[in-house]
Amino acid sequence: WYKRQSLWTLSVSSQSANKKISNSEIKIGELISKHDWSITDGDTIKSGNLRIRLYGIDAPEKDQLCFQESTNHSCGRESTEHLGSLVSGQKVRCKVEDIDSYGRPVAICYTEDNEDINEKMVASGWALEYKQFSDGRYAKAEENARSAGIGIWQSTCFIKPWIWRRGDRCEE
Repeated sequence: WYKRQSLWTLSVSSQSANKKISNSEIKIGELISKHDWSITDGDTIKSGNLRIRLYGIDAPEKDQLCFQESTNHSCGRESTEHLGSLVSGQKVRCKVEDIDSYGRPVAICYTEDNEDINEKMVASGWALEYKQFSDGRYAKAEENARSAGIGIWQSTCFIKPWIWRRGDRCEE
């Protein structure tokens, strides 16, 4: 993949509804700064026609269940809600690292306080490091969340999202 040396900011305010940005307009290396994000799931944010996949992490799918002893809980919904709590009311900056096979920008996103949202999702236990894409960037955050037994790591049965998408499920 080609990486551009210089970064430029594509900034669209929520008041300029006539300025729509689509995934096809975004290039690797660009910095996207917006305030009006909505949450698709625990590793994807959206603003208008623009969808951004969070770089280096994979979160439970929206309808994915986790099990703790004999009860289940919607870890996919909980992951989605946690990402929502991190971006709600924030002007979020995303640096595009790659374009995925679906044409979506894949980015590291930051809060107004310059905190890595992707890392916060892994550190909270609501996402996993996606090792084949992350270059080990979030390994320590995942190790700490697992050791603390938080988020998905409190479950007695949890299927990693990339395996769950293939059809594997916990037995009740």
